[in-house]
Amino acid sequence: MSSKIKLSERMQTIADHIREDDRTADIGTDHGYIPIYLISSGITDRVILTDINEGPLAKAAANFEHYLPGFKPDLRIGDGLSAVSPGEADDIIIAGMGGILISKILARGSETASKAGMLILQPRNHSSSLRHFLRNNENFTIVSEEIAVEDRRFCEIITAKRTGLLNSREKETESIVKELEKKLGFSEKIYDELPVMYALTGKYRDYLDYKCRLEQLVIDNINENGRSAHAEAGKKRAEERLSAFSEIRKAAGHK
Repeated sequence: MSSKIKLSERMQTIADHIREDDRTADIGTDHGYIPIYLISSGITDRVILTDINEGPLAKAAANFEHYLPGFKPDLRIGDGLSAVSPGEADDIIIAGMGGILISKILARGSETASKAGMLILQPRNHSSSLRHFLRNNENFTIVSEEIAVEDRRFCEIITAKRTGLLNSREKETESIVKELEKKLGFSEKIYDELPVMYALTGKYRDYLDYKCRLEQLVIDNINENGRSAHAEAGKKRAEERLSAFSEIRKAAGHK
């Protein structure tokens, strides 16, 4: 008898982006929980699970046997997207890795990635590097960014769609982002660190308010304790970011 799987908020947020009947690849699957959920919920039964090591795939196989006894998952060993052929996946999930590594995986597997319609990415760190990579990749456009809380940590989920498949709402959002970039004079480095898309599309819109409070704390701390040129440079940067956040809040309809 099978058991019903319950996902964490982070994994559920990722799974919610998978479209019905889409062929899905979970890269670096580890425990296989998201594929198990997708199949047991009837969202899709076409999921490829890959990992660079045998151990995680064995763990995923054991979990499938527990939750979906008798189901034979498509388990493949390989580095990044190397185990997935171009055109095999409509949606690609890469979660729980660093943003720099995710960027390298997408770059190395560009032929396979470019044939997918959607990328659902959850960087553990260096999200700015991943955001920069996607903003400079003509094949994909970031269409949403969300925050999920897991173990009292903010987990960022970045969804990118093949540029040629954007709908009118997504094109409008991208236009707003570009207008903000121009208005604020973002350098690439600064833009990559600003949660523009969180404010415009994210479930946790108050995350922007949280970021504002952090910058204000930096400014207040330097006003009280900072005397060096380094401290003054830090204060200037925090003030610039706080000003930018305020403009983004206005664009997102925040007071």
